[in-house]
Amino acid sequence: MKRLLSIIFISFMILSGCEDIDDHYSSIEKDFISDIVNDTDLEYIDFKGHSDNWAVVYIAYRLKGADNFKSSLIAKYIGSKPIPTGEISYEYDADSDVASGISHLRKEIYLSVNSGTVGNNELMPMKKTKVKLQIGWNEKSDFIELESK
Repeated sequence: MKRLLSIIFISFMILSGCEDIDDHYSSIEKDFISDIVNDTDLEYIDFKGHSDNWAVVYIAYRLKGADNFKSSLIAKYIGSKPIPTGEISYEYDADSDVASGISHLRKEIYLSVNSGTVGNNELMPMKKTKVKLQIGWNEKSDFIELESK
């Protein structure tokens, strides 16, 4: 009986120490893209992916019936401390929407990149697209592939 209780206790401790990646996506959606997903005049497609250090959401959106679209890429730092400081480099490829640059974290843990108007109807990322992201910080780097669910 003691052995069973010990196993249950250890399992609980391990599981309670793990954060659910969906919680990170939810906080990104709540803090950055809820206006887009809740706007009935917009159509959108979102892509998600993560590494040990970053949870990322990329969203392409446009007015219903419009040819051009806009996009946002939001990355939340979920890695171990210390939280990155200084410049964060990024480079992503979402078929017709390709961007790279250097930015800084917002709200201490978020990288937020918004595009201008991009492409036309044929070029908006499709569900089968795999968005490829390279992100660099504090002499570290992660490659993350984002997918639409």
